Amino acid sequence: LNFILKEFPVKFSTAYLNCMSMWSVNHVYSGMLYKLFVLNRNDHNVLLTTCSSKVSSLPQGQISSIGKKLIEEIKKTKIIVLDEIDHFIKDQTFIYNLLEWTHIKNSKIILIMISNILDLSVNLSAKIQSRMKF
Repeated sequence: LNFILKEFPVKFSTAYLNCMSMWSVNHVYSGMLYKLFVLNRNDHNVLLTTCSSKVSSLPQGQISSIGKKLIEEIKKTKIIVLDEIDHFIKDQTFIYNLLEWTHIKNSKIILIMISNILDLSVNLSAKIQSRMKF
């Protein structure tokens, strides 16, 4: 991905996470928030740092809402790559919430989900499939 992105005249910030190394969806959310909103900032905004480090104790709906609010503020395109997303395929709410982030008005998020399951779409609800592009 980084090799391909080097060819683009516009620079993107990316967040790569391997879901197999994450123990919960909250851990994935925390990693995304940290990589997208804290890691590349010089001022390390206290709110964002606290948000990403404490997110594992929050309910999933609240975490998704925090992510949506932060995404609405994004000025430059950000790419999220979630490898081995099939590790969390049973949590359909998590997958749907992630896809919702890409459908926020004026969203600057590109979400790439990589699965080792060939028939991933068969295991997803129609609601989630309607949000995906294969």
